[in-house]
Amino acid sequence: FISAAVAFPSPNDPAHRAAAENEATNESILRELAVAAGADDPDKLAKELTLLMEGTFVSVHMTGKLDAADIAGDIAHCIINDALPVVDAAAERVPLSA
Repeated sequence: FISAAVAFPSPNDPAHRAAAENEATNESILRELAVAAGADDPDKLAKELTLLMEGTFVSVHMTGKLDAADIAGDIAHCIINDALPVVDAAAERVPLSA
């Protein structure tokens, strides 16, 4: 969808609209998940994760470096961990897995 949006930059073009709708749908799904997880600001979390996903897709497409997904996963973990409330004051945040 990113390639379609770039190839058809006019926001009125059907291909561009389809790409924009796809991103909006993804963000909406992430927002619903953020609400269900109890995020402090579900809209912000959904936007951050959508931007991270889109940037990762572009990076992998442009460079071919598949480790971008691993790096993005680490960043997403930090974003999500920061966005979710600690349920028990004695509880620790979930550590990154090695």
